[in-house]
Amino acid sequence: TCVMGIPMTQVKHAYYLRRALPWTQSGPILVIETDRGRFEYPRDWFASDEDHRRVGSAINRRLGRW
Repeated sequence: TCVMGIPMTQVKHAYYLRRALPWTQSGPILVIETDRGRFEYPRDWFASDEDHRRVGSAINRRLGRW
């Protein structure tokens, strides 16, 4: 199974940055760390706030962290 086009076997961490952002960037940002690098997905990349949270939760469930 893939997440954002990356195989789940390569995903190491998924978390949100809510406050530690530059003033020019709005939060929260979903951060996915993989073997290939770190990918950041802002809230407006998703259709709704719920979709943003749902993707982060699903990734962490697959990683066995929630």
